[in-house]
Amino acid sequence: MSTLIFDFDGTLADSLPLILKLFCELTNRPILPDAEIERLRVLPTTQLIRELKVPLWRVPVLLTKGRAAMAARMSEVPLFDGISEVLAQLERDGHRMFIVSSNSVQNVEKFLKAHHLEHHFERVYGGAALTGKAIILRKIMRQNHIDPSEAFYIGDEVRDVDGAEKVGLRTIAVAWGLSGEKALEVRKPYRLIRKANELPKMIPIDIEEEDRSE
Repeated sequence: MSTLIFDFDGTLADSLPLILKLFCELTNRPILPDAEIERLRVLPTTQLIRELKVPLWRVPVLLTKGRAAMAARMSEVPLFDGISEVLAQLERDGHRMFIVSSNSVQNVEKFLKAHHLEHHFERVYGGAALTGKAIILRKIMRQNHIDPSEAFYIGDEVRDVDGAEKVGLRTIAVAWGLSGEKALEVRKPYRLIRKANELPKMIPIDIEEEDRSE
């Protein structure tokens, strides 16, 4: 069996529209039109910050305020299509599952409970650095005795691929999130999937069998 570490925003939860809406409210800017949101979806995080003209020194403050504002509005965040069924299948297959997020643990847990998904995950880790997740991924692997050769990271951004690579994790990148298919293809993740129901087929139930087949 494998251990699966999931990103949250953009992978399980379609939260970008709410995040951008809260950003506009916190910075007193006009609400972004849908077409602009779609354009921003495909930008790497650092470029997204530049496009929104946010000084780097202000990012931690906005993150803290954004998480707090988001807490009361998690009911507005939808689950991506097919995720509920896929998580149920992965649990039936016997995989261990965790979540790591730049969002707060409280927000993630509230979302999971609203969608009746909390029982699938052993633990939620929140507050990951916006510019990289390697540090918290190392912590998760150390605390839970996870062998990177038997684990996968599932995320939607180029930074997810980069962070996982630094700690020896293979990344299954999802094309429905922030970075988009083209940007992820360039980064060459272990696998790239376009629909949630492709995920269980990418996860070997028998790691030794996979090793023999390579």
